[in-house]
Amino acid sequence: MVTSIQREQKSARRWGIFFKSLSFVFVFTVLAMLLSDDDVGAMAESQDHVAVVDVFGPIMAGAEASADHLLPALSDAFEAANSKAVLLNINSPGGSPVQAGIVFDELQLMKLEYPNKPVYAVIADVGASGAYYIAAAADFIYADKASTVGSIGVIGSGFGFDQSYGWSAGLILPVVIKIFWIHFYQKRRLRRLCFSAYWMIFISNLSAKSSLDEAIA
Repeated sequence: MVTSIQREQKSARRWGIFFKSLSFVFVFTVLAMLLSDDDVGAMAESQDHVAVVDVFGPIMAGAEASADHLLPALSDAFEAANSKAVLLNINSPGGSPVQAGIVFDELQLMKLEYPNKPVYAVIADVGASGAYYIAAAADFIYADKASTVGSIGVIGSGFGFDQSYGWSAGLILPVVIKIFWIHFYQKRRLRRLCFSAYWMIFISNLSAKSSLDEAIA
């Protein structure tokens, strides 16, 4: 009986030593990998390099591609002493025009502060809407022939612009309106004024004025 208990205790101790050793090896391996990554990063920063800023996913508050996340990354990219250029690695369908506008404005300021660091925008699968708005701040934009690029918004044919003013007006006019809308997005009164003018001039001219038209305007 005593011998059996002693054997079980010895076996338990052996397994305990084994698992403790395994845990130590795992922790040591993880630490070694982290230190190796830090060394590689430090080595890269000490040499001439292109600073890469990822713009991935939806552009909105709280997301990875929000202004709160992108602005510090842009600051680090421009301020790095050995970065010779900044590359915007874009794969985003867009999102909030406010967030995109903040990033766009910050890029413009950074370019003025660091005029010798060119900005490149590289679009992978998608660079649309707010993502293309951000890319527009770059000095050079590159995209694959199959990339989805740009931002048209609505098509004016639904309002009869293609019949009234020609096909090109039906396509171009909404683009101009959207750019104007984004630019003044944060100014509420001017935004309402722009929408009112858009509604009255273009919608009212193509259809009979109603009480709803006048109420919106």
